[in-house]
Amino acid sequence: MKLLIEGEDGAPKAITLQFAGVESYKCTYLTSCTASMFNLAYGKLVSLDSTWLDEVRNVGRKDQATINALQHLMITFDDGPCYEIICLSWNIND
Repeated sequence: MKLLIEGEDGAPKAITLQFAGVESYKCTYLTSCTASMFNLAYGKLVSLDSTWLDEVRNVGRKDQATINALQHLMITFDDGPCYEIICLSWNIND
């Protein structure tokens, strides 16, 4: 996911959020975003416990290490959308 953020000097700075081992994702557009999506994850990547994460952990063929490593991440932007990703890991590249 490529983003343009405000750098420390106030100038636009391009970054990339990379997600590895993606099992599932959701994209909720502005007209369907809830207040809690904005309250929880506006402008920041947050980790959540959720029934959706539990469901993904319990389906398919995964070893215990993979099941334990899965995480539910969420980030929401100004006018939407809200992205939710269930993955093994993530990182930021400048």
